[in-house]
Amino acid sequence: MAKERLSRMAEFKLRRIIPGPTKPRFHDKDKVENYLHEDVCSGRMSLYDAQVQIANDWLSIYNKIN
Repeated sequence: MAKERLSRMAEFKLRRIIPGPTKPRFHDKDKVENYLHEDVCSGRMSLYDAQVQIANDWLSIYNKIN
């Protein structure tokens, strides 16, 4: 019983020290927008294509650039 309690306490402390992965948030989407902004301004991509990519699946672009 005491061993199990110590084990749970150690697990709880470890979770507080080492946070798990977090979900992408607004600042992560801003990174995607800035990345695509550079492509649009340099002429590598049209504004329409960038807007479509953000609207459809910005997470795949986020995963690609990180």
